[in-house]
Amino acid sequence: MKRETPYRKEGIRGVVFRVGNDFALARPVIDTPGIKPGETVSFSLSEWEGLSEPREQQVVELFNVTLFQRGWRAESARPIIPTVTRNGSRL
Repeated sequence: MKRETPYRKEGIRGVVFRVGNDFALARPVIDTPGIKPGETVSFSLSEWEGLSEPREQQVVELFNVTLFQRGWRAESARPIIPTVTRNGSRL
């Protein structure tokens, strides 16, 4: 059974605000316990699950977020893709 620690969060939504050569930085979109306002979460582009590279202002889902000495790091990230129902509304 997986055990959560106070420094680990899963399934955090964030907004990308910077993309580098091999990493990206995102800020959580809502208050997340343990992550202070203004703190960022980094993720490696090699662990990005999107079809194209993330873009600034894109909303993403960050997984297995862990606190390291230099800040928060997500093990993987993927884009938020809207789901359309039969009546055409988005979920």
